[in-house]
Amino acid sequence: WMELFSIRIQRTFQLVSTVETRSTTTKMAFLFSCFTGLRYSDLKQLKWGNIEKSQSGMVIRIEAMKKTEKPVTVPLGTNAMAWLPERGDKTLDDFVFDLGTCGGCNAVLKNMAKRAGINKRVSFHTGRHSFATLTLAATNDIATVSRLLGHTSVATTQIYAEVLMEDKIAAVNKLNGIF
Repeated sequence: WMELFSIRIQRTFQLVSTVETRSTTTKMAFLFSCFTGLRYSDLKQLKWGNIEKSQSGMVIRIEAMKKTEKPVTVPLGTNAMAWLPERGDKTLDDFVFDLGTCGGCNAVLKNMAKRAGINKRVSFHTGRHSFATLTLAATNDIATVSRLLGHTSVATTQIYAEVLMEDKIAAVNKLNGIF
């Protein structure tokens, strides 16, 4: 089931990443969210000064997430780094992504998904959900995923484990009637 789930997510990323759009910043921010789990509100407030080098690589340090007001540190993998815009001459106090309103960005994502042949609802929260589900499926470590998302309770993260169970059940049910 994990392989099928991974292929489905990879296909979605490929479709969305290859769709042309006039709003490249929204596209980049969304795909960055898919690999970091950051909410739209935290991406909108993300400054170059929040991205720093640690002993184990590049990380994002947010002193207080917008929704929970809790600090979070998110390691930046190769996939996330690929969707960062060029910094150029931006200072540490400049925003990483110059995003419009959440509604406007979600409208852009909806249009991109439609052109990519994706008939499901896509929003910035979809990126966060994808990150959580994939990370949980890869690690089976709900506590770490909870900390990466900045959740105040592991119970909040439990919903992603339930989504994975639904995929497992669907995969097993596909075997019905084969033998």
